[in-house]
Amino acid sequence: MQRFPGHAATPMLRAPEVDDDANARAIALARLILDDEVTVQAPPNLSADVAPMLAAGVNDLGGISPLTPDFINRTYAWPHLDRLDADCAAAGFTLTRRLPIHEPWLRSEFVAPEVMPHLTARSAA
Repeated sequence: MQRFPGHAATPMLRAPEVDDDANARAIALARLILDDEVTVQAPPNLSADVAPMLAAGVNDLGGISPLTPDFINRTYAWPHLDRLDADCAAAGFTLTRRLPIHEPWLRSEFVAPEVMPHLTARSAA
């Protein structure tokens, strides 16, 4: 689930933005419709509060980086990791790192052979 705030020079510039409640409802519907093994991802920098997204069933907050901006939504800074960790804990969840590929897809048909040893080493850790 990626909310898309309109940006200059995009066709969606004047489209109304999805509010936090509609975003949480979309996440909840995705969780109800999709198999439990399917990851529902939503970036925390596009919502005022991460708790409703977590309560709705999001189980991946995306590629959050303390070093780089959100390259898709440059005007929305990533939350500080300590704050995000505290917000997750307050909602009863634990913020953890993940690989750049989800475990079920950590297979040779999806990962280049020269990358696989690095990912499997990190996966075991």
